[in-house]
Amino acid sequence: MPQRDPVCFSSVIVGLVQNSRPVDALLYFCEMRACGFGSTEYSVSGALCASADLARLEQCRMVQAHSVVNGLHLNVVVGLVRVRSVLLNQLIMVWN
Repeated sequence: MPQRDPVCFSSVIVGLVQNSRPVDALLYFCEMRACGFGSTEYSVSGALCASADLARLEQCRMVQAHSVVNGLHLNVVVGLVRVRSVLLNQLIMVWN
């Protein structure tokens, strides 16, 4: 990306999740945080979706905690994805 900002990172993260590339989405989320950019509701929801797609319960918990610390947990978009990730992880735990 020639010009990096939170909007560009969020777009890339969500696009990667939508194209079934959750590992790359999480890598971009980590890179965004390492560059010092703040999280947006879209980057957090994308990271949560990626974690849920990978069935990584601990990763989901870390991203959810990140959303709470940054005050994004009350956002509707983030809240819906949090519900999705919890349901997916519970389904996987029941399956096993």
